[in-house]
Amino acid sequence: MSDLEPEHLHLASSFECGWQGVNLILEREPRGEMPAATLDVHFITIALADFSCSYKTPNGWAHVDYQAGDVAILPQTELFPLVQIDREVPLLELFLQPQQTATLAPDKQLVPQIQVRDPLIAQMGLALYRELRSSGVEGKLYAESMSIALSAHLVQNYSTAQIAPIKGLLSARATQQIADYIEAHLSEELTVARLSNVVALSVHHFATVFRRTFGLTPHQYILKQRILRAKILLKTTPQPLVAIAHQVGFQSQSHFTRIFHAHTHCTPKQYRERL
Repeated sequence: MSDLEPEHLHLASSFECGWQGVNLILEREPRGEMPAATLDVHFITIALADFSCSYKTPNGWAHVDYQAGDVAILPQTELFPLVQIDREVPLLELFLQPQQTATLAPDKQLVPQIQVRDPLIAQMGLALYRELRSSGVEGKLYAESMSIALSAHLVQNYSTAQIAPIKGLLSARATQQIADYIEAHLSEELTVARLSNVVALSVHHFATVFRRTFGLTPHQYILKQRILRAKILLKTTPQPLVAIAHQVGFQSQSHFTRIFHAHTHCTPKQYRERL
């Protein structure tokens, strides 16, 4: 038994949820050795407790003491080294698709960070985990939006590139196009990539100017519109809640109820009964 690799206990994973751009695993990393490996994604680890580990480098072993909240960033171009961990520790691991950063800086690479204190990355990781717990499969749009923000942060702070500031707003015509498109397709799966194509902008450019124009992220705005449409249907039709949920873009009544309550402080059933 001593020759076997220690068991990695996955406490949560988004890989079964169809998320695009970024995925996560919350795992209980066992004490012992992790073998070297190649990865096809950018790998970001967020420590959720204190621990110490050693990395095998070409010049010998490097020893690092991590505190809860510390972050390690390993770009897709780097080999994941042989690692020895001194104790069992919970880790939140993010897997970011390389094309997310490549679209921002095609000729630049991320610079590895063995240990960095970056509260924003830690907050993003925890926010993604909360979204996984609360929404699961229906967290796709949120995860896509977060992957765009995370990519911009990594390129801006951990690469040799600098992203030129994006100025201005959506034009009045583009603003109306987007509002009309979302209204016409609320029952469908809407993504930032799909919306950006409507106005022929890159995903990052679109997400930035959308928020500046509407005062909300695409994810927040779409949820708001879905709730507004749901209120109208609850008020004007006798349709069952599950049918209304599907008409406004929710895959399940339970998720619809949870989001509706978060926005209105009552359930759809209570809202209808009060009319």
